[in-house]
Amino acid sequence: MKKNWFRSFIALGAIATALGSSPTASANGRYPQAMQFAEDPSDAERIWLMSTYGMLTSPDRGKTWHWICEQALGISTSVPFDPTFGIHENGSIIMGLTAGLRSSKTRGCDWKQAIPEVADSFVMDVSVDPALRSRALSLVSFGVAGDGGGTVYTNQLWETTDNGETFHLLADNLPDDVYSTTMDAAPSDPQRLYISAQALNPNGLNTTPLLLRSRDRGKSWQRLPVPMKIPDGASYIAAVHRTNPDILYLRTLEFVDSDVERRAESSLLYTTTGGDTWQELFRGEAPMLGFALAPDGSEVFIGFGDPGDRATTVDPAKLGLWRASTANFQFEKRFDHTIACLGYSTLGLYACSRLDPGGFDLGLSKDGGRTFETVQNRRRIQGPAPCAAGTAVAAQCTAEVWKATCDTVLACEVVKSEATPPAEAEDDGCGCRAAGRPGSTAGSVLAVFGAAALALGRMLRRKQRH
Repeated sequence: MKKNWFRSFIALGAIATALGSSPTASANGRYPQAMQFAEDPSDAERIWLMSTYGMLTSPDRGKTWHWICEQALGISTSVPFDPTFGIHENGSIIMGLTAGLRSSKTRGCDWKQAIPEVADSFVMDVSVDPALRSRALSLVSFGVAGDGGGTVYTNQLWETTDNGETFHLLADNLPDDVYSTTMDAAPSDPQRLYISAQALNPNGLNTTPLLLRSRDRGKSWQRLPVPMKIPDGASYIAAVHRTNPDILYLRTLEFVDSDVERRAESSLLYTTTGGDTWQELFRGEAPMLGFALAPDGSEVFIGFGDPGDRATTVDPAKLGLWRASTANFQFEKRFDHTIACLGYSTLGLYACSRLDPGGFDLGLSKDGGRTFETVQNRRRIQGPAPCAAGTAVAAQCTAEVWKATCDTVLACEVVKSEATPPAEAEDDGCGCRAAGRPGSTAGSVLAVFGAAALALGRMLRRKQRH
């Protein structure tokens, strides 16, 4: 049997054609924006940000930023798959990719395969335990073409208890007729595990969302249905309550197609019974790309954004940030611009947006999402990360590669230091100014990618990381 990396996407009708792209035309052909935010538990000043054009890190809480290119990270530029990452208590990083789990102990300067046994497998999700950050789970899921036709799925959970130094196989007894998308362990009960999954229907095209639940840390699993307003939708774990393992939040992604457009809807589902019963708390007419739950569980934030795939019709009026108390779940809109990620911090609420029109790629709100101060935009990127000679970043993320990324991926042209940009041109960072519509250079390839693949690949990585 031959492993097929695209099979999970094909099951969703996600990819019509697989395209290659040049080393500099990364960002998967999408509007460049940030996607996942994380704080470094080993360094209070260091923060990390995953974007569509590589990884960014700041040693001073956002005053300055450095870039790590996709080549050094090991990200495929031919598959619309955005990696998810986690940071251990000692600052080491783990990242799930289309070709295994990679780790770095050098602040991203060098990367290696963390689990040799899955070096050529899809690692769909990683989750560092917020209560004991030396421990983490990694979810492997891929489909293979069976000898008699059809698809057989391999789903595995791998665990580390030593900050990613070693991993052991925790569970390989998951169903072989589903592919998995997200997973999490309950912070208050390590025995309780949850996995969101999709079962391929007999027609081989449509899927049915499921929740897999274990009460004995993966020794056995229960299949639970997930209610969906629109058939063939998908669900993703947003968060498990810190102190109650039965309280779980899911996000959904559903598509409505017509002769003239494809429109996305998302809902927030809530259970207090560990997935036995569900309540829909909120529904919006756009992808829900951001979610954040307060550590004490008292308030919840949801963010709707434009995936930038140009195949999905998104009404700007439907985008933004909403906040609710978990005492009554009465949601109030707090922010009107697109949201691509959310993260709760002791300093406030972090949000990924867009430089245009929101004014920032990463912002921090100290008033519950009503206003944001800029933490990161492309003006603050000083170039490649300052890594030692001989490291992957030093060899592959050169100044020339950064310039090419600025020219092509960020759709800008380098402005000479002595030049003054015209007043009507927006400075788009990295010593650049906007040159036409953002994302226009590589954007034409999106016509052959289904919106589901792009929005799905990003949604499954928008899970809150405590």
